[in-house]
Amino acid sequence: MLCLAYFAALPLTVCLAASVKRQTAVIMDFGNITSLALNLDSSINAFPTSGGTSALVASLSLHSQMSSLSTALLGATADATKNGPFTTTASQSILAVFQKFAFIFADAFTGIAVKQPLITAVPITNLAALYRQDISVMLEATKDFEKAILNDIPSDLLPTASPITSSIDAALATALAAYASG
Repeated sequence: MLCLAYFAALPLTVCLAASVKRQTAVIMDFGNITSLALNLDSSINAFPTSGGTSALVASLSLHSQMSSLSTALLGATADATKNGPFTTTASQSILAVFQKFAFIFADAFTGIAVKQPLITAVPITNLAALYRQDISVMLEATKDFEKAILNDIPSDLLPTASPITSSIDAALATALAAYASG
């Protein structure tokens, strides 16, 4: 009888372990994308105002950093969509991390919009179009990530998530609009 009780609890244990593993993976993904967003934000804030070779190198670095961030978001989306919904406790932890990420992310992409005149002054053919493409890819990857997170949290926490996603989406829309022509 003891063996049956042990094995009967096994699926619940496996399910809980998978849920904790997935929550850990999503939080680790947030750490990775937050780190990438911080690096991007720092690079934007340090973008040279004088032009020249340093602006050329910095503009190409920003492109590379946006590509890396998009790739990380795609991986985080895959992790977030595995194994069904998060528990309320896990969702609260994830939303707390999401809030911190959103602030950094919004600042980075608002900065990309503000620095648009300096960035597009760099003598690289179609740089504005390249950035527009980068930001479009970022917007799509971000929307997919947000959707994956929102689909897996309890509905009573959606009002908490809404301002977070709105701030990110607004910053990306602002950045995309800044590079709309050119």
